[in-house]
Amino acid sequence: MDAYLAKIERLTVEHGWAVQLVGPGEDEEEFGYTVGMFRLGHPEFILFALPSATAHLILNALGARVRSGEQFSAGAVLSGVVHRRHVCLIDVTDSCEHLRVANALADRAAPVPALQVVIQDADGRWPWDAGWPASVPAPLLGPVPPLAPVSPAPTTEGRPPEVSLCGFLARLAVADDSVLSCAHHPAAGSQEVLVRLLQDDDGYPGVDLEALWAEPVAVDRWRIVSVPYYAYGLSVGDTVTTATDEVGTWAVSVVGRGGHSTLRVLALSESTSTTVQAALEDAGAVCDQSSSASLFAVDIPPDTYFAAVDEYLESVEEVGVVEYEDTCVQHSGVADWPHPTLPDA
Repeated sequence: MDAYLAKIERLTVEHGWAVQLVGPGEDEEEFGYTVGMFRLGHPEFILFALPSATAHLILNALGARVRSGEQFSAGAVLSGVVHRRHVCLIDVTDSCEHLRVANALADRAAPVPALQVVIQDADGRWPWDAGWPASVPAPLLGPVPPLAPVSPAPTTEGRPPEVSLCGFLARLAVADDSVLSCAHHPAAGSQEVLVRLLQDDDGYPGVDLEALWAEPVAVDRWRIVSVPYYAYGLSVGDTVTTATDEVGTWAVSVVGRGGHSTLRVLALSESTSTTVQAALEDAGAVCDQSSSASLFAVDIPPDTYFAAVDEYLESVEEVGVVEYEDTCVQHSGVADWPHPTLPDA
């Protein structure tokens, strides 16, 4: 335990806090809590009954808000933590049972103060409201306080909370067109192939073309080697025919599929983006970071289990820490709609 506490101590010194994940056990739901908030003059946070990766993201998001100067107390109702849902905070009566590492590190006579994070359901109900789903566990570690008016989230990283994926991408493209250039370092002989983008009624994606790195296959045929951010119906490994004009080399049609699938992910914060990318790469996906810390594209190679990646992203989207969309699905069993054709070059 001493070695483990020393490790947690190092994390709190480096980052301000750590996240401890527990369970699930035979008679207890899994939960997570922060360790180190007490050093910032703030109660710890604890969160129940979510997948560990999701709890980790939410606790880190709250920790970042404390580090930026916000202070929270029991009865607070917050927005911007979970997309399209509010969370409230209640005092934990005795943190000794659940926040054991925090208490051991604090080494105080009295238990460290803590706040339990409680999330509304999709219909806006709290666990103590009539109609709360019986299948959703909701242990409460303290009395329910009177709830304050909703506290709006601060705007972070250039992205207002509660903004849609398409709306954010459109503004991002206008503000920073470097997102259209791939971060990969292509092999010798590769070049950029331009893909014409169609605008929808809302002006998404806000730019007319995307440049993708490709390697030569034959005359006027190129294989895509970078992960598309905006183009639909294209993935790494796909072969396209091309035509060249004074602007550049344009993709005209797809003539071969490489079996890769592509997703696009928008994270609530930079720390969320880092955590989610690590989880996806553990599952066998390849993430390509854009010039925005919150936006990245995901390449799922043919030998990676698509459902594992998709189900993980669905779980973190449900609690509002990311939004994502499928832009080209080629894996067997899920590629059940036609691939969009490329717009005329």
